[in-house]
Amino acid sequence: MVRDIIENNASPECKRAIKALGKERPTVPEMIEACNQIGSPQHVATIQANELGKTIGEKIERALTAQAAQAETRDQKLTEILAALHLNSQQQDNTMAVMQATVTSGPCYFCKRAGHIVRNCPDIKRGATKALSTLKLTWKTDTPVWVDQWPLPDNKLSALKDLVAEQLQKGHIKPTNSPWNSPVFVIHKKTSNTWRLLQDLRKINAVIENMGPLQPGLPNLSMIPRDWPLVIIDLKDCFFNIPLHPDDAPRFAFSVPSTNLQEPLQRYHWLVLPQGMINSLTICQYFVARALSPVREQFPQSVILHYMDDLLIAAPTRKQMEMTRNCVVAEIKKSGLVISESKIQETAPWKYLGWKLTEQSITPQKIQIRTDVHTLQDLQQLLGEINWVRPVLGITADELALLFDLLKGDNDIRSPRSLTPEAHKALEEITNALQSRQAHRCVPDKPFFLAILGEKLRLCGLIFQWDSYHKDPLLIIEWVFISYRSPKTILTPLEMMSQIIIKGRARLLSIAGREFAIIYLPMKKTYFDWAMQKSEDLLYALLDFPGTCSIHYPAHKMIKAKLCYKEKPLISEEPLDAVTIFTDGSGRTHNSVITWQNKNTKTWEQDVQKVEGSPQIVELAAVVRAFQLFPEPFNLITDSAYVANVIKRIEGSVLKDVNNDKLCLWLTCLCQILSHRTNPYFISHIRAHSGLPGFMTEGNARADALASAASDEEGAASIENSTSVLAATTLPNTVEQAKLSHAFFHQNAQAIKRDFHITLEQAQNICVQKVMSKTVSSVLVVNKNGGDVGKEEAKKPYKYDCLYSENEKPVTEIELKQVASASHDRVTSYYRSEDDMSDSLEGTSTMYAQERNNNQCQRGPASSQEEARKNRVFWTVWIQWPGTTEPQKYEALVDTGAQCTLMPSGHVGTELISIAGVMGGSQQLTLLEAEVSLTRKEWQKHTVVTGPEAPSILGIDFLQNGY
Repeated sequence: MVRDIIENNASPECKRAIKALGKERPTVPEMIEACNQIGSPQHVATIQANELGKTIGEKIERALTAQAAQAETRDQKLTEILAALHLNSQQQDNTMAVMQATVTSGPCYFCKRAGHIVRNCPDIKRGATKALSTLKLTWKTDTPVWVDQWPLPDNKLSALKDLVAEQLQKGHIKPTNSPWNSPVFVIHKKTSNTWRLLQDLRKINAVIENMGPLQPGLPNLSMIPRDWPLVIIDLKDCFFNIPLHPDDAPRFAFSVPSTNLQEPLQRYHWLVLPQGMINSLTICQYFVARALSPVREQFPQSVILHYMDDLLIAAPTRKQMEMTRNCVVAEIKKSGLVISESKIQETAPWKYLGWKLTEQSITPQKIQIRTDVHTLQDLQQLLGEINWVRPVLGITADELALLFDLLKGDNDIRSPRSLTPEAHKALEEITNALQSRQAHRCVPDKPFFLAILGEKLRLCGLIFQWDSYHKDPLLIIEWVFISYRSPKTILTPLEMMSQIIIKGRARLLSIAGREFAIIYLPMKKTYFDWAMQKSEDLLYALLDFPGTCSIHYPAHKMIKAKLCYKEKPLISEEPLDAVTIFTDGSGRTHNSVITWQNKNTKTWEQDVQKVEGSPQIVELAAVVRAFQLFPEPFNLITDSAYVANVIKRIEGSVLKDVNNDKLCLWLTCLCQILSHRTNPYFISHIRAHSGLPGFMTEGNARADALASAASDEEGAASIENSTSVLAATTLPNTVEQAKLSHAFFHQNAQAIKRDFHITLEQAQNICVQKVMSKTVSSVLVVNKNGGDVGKEEAKKPYKYDCLYSENEKPVTEIELKQVASASHDRVTSYYRSEDDMSDSLEGTSTMYAQERNNNQCQRGPASSQEEARKNRVFWTVWIQWPGTTEPQKYEALVDTGAQCTLMPSGHVGTELISIAGVMGGSQQLTLLEAEVSLTRKEWQKHTVVTGPEAPSILGIDFLQNGY
C-alpha cells in the first residue's frame, strides 16, 4: 500500500529515478533512496495547492485507515511517505499533525471544528497555498547573461566546495545546465572562524526590474503602548526558506571551478532567495507580511511590528499577547518559515532593531561611540552612528556643530582628520547624552503635542505627550530636526518654525495617524499675533490644522532649559520719521557709497570707501557701515534687490556656510550688528535710472554717481550733472519728461515709448533732435565708393547708412531714417545706399561734413582725442545670453550718447558686420540676439555684437580699446 502511494504521488523526477532501478517491484527503502539521489526539488513550486490539500490528505487518510500498526510504526511509515514526496520539514510536521487528527474522533486539527474530516478541511488548501505562491521577477531581457567564474586559491576553493555540498544537501540549490552564470566566492568570518558563500550578482541585477522597498523606514518603538507585555521573535535563515519562482531560478546559476581545469565545471542554480539579489529584501518583506496578515485580521487590538525577519508582538494583556504569539507561530510555520527558538525574548529588557526596551522607556543598545578619528571616513561613520539616535535622544545641531565643521576640506575619504579639543569636549557631552537620555513608550488615550525649542538660533521640534498621573509627566516620543545645511543662504526663524511644523505633522500622521492637539511656538505675544496674520510660511504650515497654537509651554525643567522666545524683528513695515540713507556700490571702481541729506543743514553728506569684491558685496559693505554709523532709526534706500532682500531676512536668522569668504564676512558682521541693535529701521528697494523726479531718485542718482566715479573730482562732476538733470520737480508734460530722461540716460526710441507711454513717432523725434543737436564735427559724408560727395551729387535724393565710431571707422550700419530707433546717436560717417533720401537731410549732412573737416584741421588730432575722453561715461548693462539662466553684469565705457554695441534687432542686418579698433584691427564679427536690461528688471531683446575674434566686447578688452 505504501509503495502504491509513492508510485502514484511521486514527482516526475522521482518516477524517472525509480524506473531507472530496473526492478519490477522495488522496495520502499530502494524507492526512497533513488529519490534522494536526485536534487531536492523546489517544494513550493512543483506541488500544486489542490494536490497538497486534497490528494495528500486523501491518500494519507486511506493508508492510515487501512493500517493497524502501532503508533511508532505508523509515524515511521508516514515519515517515509512524506520524504518520498519531497515535502520540507515544516510541511512534514504539519502533515504528521494531520495524521494524528485523522485517526482520532476529535475535531479537525486545522480549524478545530467538527463536522468534516481533515481531507475536506478548507484550511489545508489555504495553508498550502500560502506556502506555494511567490513573487515572479520582471526581466529587462531574456538574453542569457554569462560572467565567467574567476580562479580561486586552494583554501578558498576547498571551502567553496564544502559550502556548495552543504547547500545542496539542504535543498537550497540543484544541478543545472542553465545558460546563465555569475561568479561565486567565499569570505572568512573572523568571529566564528567559518566561511561564507557569496555570489556576484551585479550583472544579473542590472537586467532585473527593481521592485522598490515595501518598508522604507524603521518603525517608531515609542508607539508601543507603555506597560503592554510583549515578545520578540526572530526568523531563522529567512532567505533560505523563501523559494524563487521556478521560471526565475535557473537565471541564478553559478559554477564551481577546479584547479588547472582538471574536471568540468560543476554547475548549480539557487532554488531559494539568493543573498545579493536586488529584490531579495522586497520578496522577503512581502512573504513574511503575507504570512502575518491573517493574524492582524484576527487580533486587531494587538501590535505586531515586522521588519525583515524580526517580529515584535505586544497586546494590552498577557493573555491576549500569548494568543497573538501562538497564532503568529502557527502562521509562520504554515508558510514554511522557521523560528529561531534560542532568540525568542519574553522578558524585559527586550532588544529590538538596535534599541533596548523596558516597560516604559527606550534607550540605545550601544552607548559607547568611537573616538579614534583619523580620516574623513572615520568621521563620517562617527556622525552616522550619532545621527541614527538623534530623533530618539534629541542631540541637537548646535551640539554637533563642531563635528560638522570637521567635514569641511578635502573630499577624499582617506584625507586626514583629527578631533580638536573643542570637538573632543563636544563628543564627551554627546556620550553622556547617550547614557542619560531616553524616549518613552506612548499612552494610547493621550493626545500628542509639538513643541518648537531651541537654545540658540537653530530650532528643533519635540513630539511629546503629557501624563499628569506620573511623577515625570513629560513623555518624549520623538525629536524633529531640519536639515543642517539649508538650501537658502539665510533661513529666518519663521521659516524654521514652518519647516518643523510641516515635518512634525507629517511624522505624526505616519506613526500615529493623528494630528497634534496643540503646537507650541516660541514667540512673544506681539510677534505671535503679527506672524499669524502676516507670515505666509507659517500659514502654509498650519493649513487645515485642526488643533490650536499656543505660546504658553507646559512647565517642565527640560523644556524650560531648551526654550528661547523669539521677538519681532526691528525692521519696520512702514517708512520712519528719520534720516534717509542711500547706498550703492560698483564692482569696477570698488566704491562703497553711503550718502544722506542732513536734516538740519539740508546739505548732502557721503561716506565712500574702497571695498574689493562684486557689486553686491561692495554695496553690502556700505549697508554694514550704515548700521554702524547710524544706531538711531533710519530709512535705507538701495537699488540692489539682492541687498534689500538680505537685510529684510537676516535679523535673527541662521546663516549657511558659503564658499565666498568675503560674502560670509559681511553677512556675519551684519547679523551680529542687528542682534545688538535696539532701534527700528526701514528698508526699501528703488529702481535705478528710472528718470522720475523726486527726492528718492535724486538721492539714488547721487549714490550711483559716487559709486561710478573713478576719482573725487569726477564724482563731484557726476553729482552736479545728475542733480541738474533731476532738479525740476514740476514738468510741463510727458514729452518734456522724456526729453530730460533721454538727455541723461540716452535711451533708444523703443525704451522712451515704453517708459513714458508716448507714440513711437514722438520718441523718434526726440532721438533725431538729439542727433542733429550734436557738434557738426561729428559727421562725414562719403559716397558708395568711399570718395567725397560732390555738390551736384548731393542734390540728388539718397538714403544713407549711419556708421558710429569715434575714429571714423565702421562699427555697424543702420539706415539714417531709422537712427531714432538705434541705441547710438552720434553720426560720424555715412555710406550711401540705393534708396532715396530727402534733399534737406542730405544738404544738412554735407554741411556737417564740411564744418567737421575744418574744425578738425584747426584743433588737430590731440584736441579731438581729449574731447573724446571727456565725452565718455560708464554704463552698467545686464545681458542674459541665450541658453543661460543668470544674467551677467558688464561695465561699459561708452561715448556720450553712444551705447556702442547694443541696438534694436529690428534695425540691424543679418549679414556679418565689421568692427574696427577692437584688439588691434578690423575683424568680422557676428550678431547674437540676447535679453538686455539697464535695470535688471525690465528686459528687451537686442542684437549684441559677438564673435571669436573679440571675446570681450563688453568686458575689459572693450574698455581698453576705447569703447
